[in-house]
Parts: sequence; structure tokens; C-alpha cells
Amino acid sequence: MQLMILVDDVGGLVPAINHAPWDGLTLADLVMPFFLFMVVVSLSLAYKKLSCRAIATKKALLRGLKLLALGLFLQGGFFHGIMELTFGVDIAKLRWMGILQRIGIGYLVAALCEIWLKGDAIVTSWSSLLRKYKLQLVAALIITVTYLSLLYGLHVPDWEYQIPTGAYSSPKTFSLKCGVRGHRTSM
Repeated sequence: MQLMILVDDVGGLVPAINHAPWDGLTLADLVMPFFLFMVVVSLSLAYKKLSCRAIATKKALLRGLKLLALGLFLQGGFFHGIMELTFGVDIAKLRWMGILQRIGIGYLVAALCEIWLKGDAIVTSWSSLLRKYKLQLVAALIITVTYLSLLYGLHVPDWEYQIPTGAYSSPKTFSLKCGVRGHRTSM
């Protein structure tokens, strides 16, 4: 949590810990994957022994929906602008798939897999571990194939980004041509 706060507060001042604009990897780019890893490890421990799958599913759904709602509220759905603070939902500025929303979806999918797809066998070897979690491995494979299909199959428009160069100079602007082949209309 301290690393998240450090990256959010100091990332704009120190480029080495700010998010990489497009190509590259910095400390800020590692925070969310490590956080999701900790979430999934805690899920496997929390749902190790369940008294009732229906109650656990209800709690997981409620927690996932809370994360989604909190993400929508915090990332553009209610507060707008840094210098000119305005209130109210602005659909044009609403960020539907922010970090908290992604964590909520990941949590929900992992929790439901852990609640419903886990076998009851005791793990004594690598083969018994694979047998116990075979349905979860199939679910992970389906999710990965779906994600990669969406990642490489959807159209990405050309875009540009800015990198601050100093306190008194204007930021550098870089244009990114995505090079997506296919039908393009000329204007």
C-alpha cells in the first residue's frame, strides 16, 4: 500500500517511478500485478475450508460490486478536474475500466473459481495438485485465450502522449501510430 501511495504522489516528479508511457517498465507498472498476486494468494487461504458455498459466493459478489462501484466513483465518475473541482457524474469523463474495477473483476473471477471449481482432494504430490485444480486451470486457459483475442483483435486508434521535461518547459509530445491493418476510411 505504501508503494501505491509513493507511486501516485511522487511518480509525477520522479520519472523513474512513474508509469511508462507506452514501451518500457518502471516501478509503478509492477504495483498492480503484485497487488493482484497478493489478492489471489489471500483468496486461496480465505476459502480453504468453506462452511457454505452460497454464503461465500454472496460475500464475494458483494465485495466485487463494492470494488467496481468505488472505482467508478473515484476515477472520473464524481470528481472532475484538479484545479477546478466540480461535482456530478460526467459520462464523457467516466473511466469504466480503471484499476479498482479491474481488481474487482479479477477478485470476483478468482473467488468464484476458488469457491466452486476447487476439488476436495488432499494434495500429496504434483499430480494430485493438478487433479485438484484442473477446472481452475481450464478456466485460466479460457480467460487467457479470451483476453489475448480481445487484446490483439480489437482496433486501436492512433494516439499521443506527453512527457514532462521540466518545471518551466513545455512537455514533449509523442505520437503513436498503431499500424492496425484493415479497412480505413479517408476523410
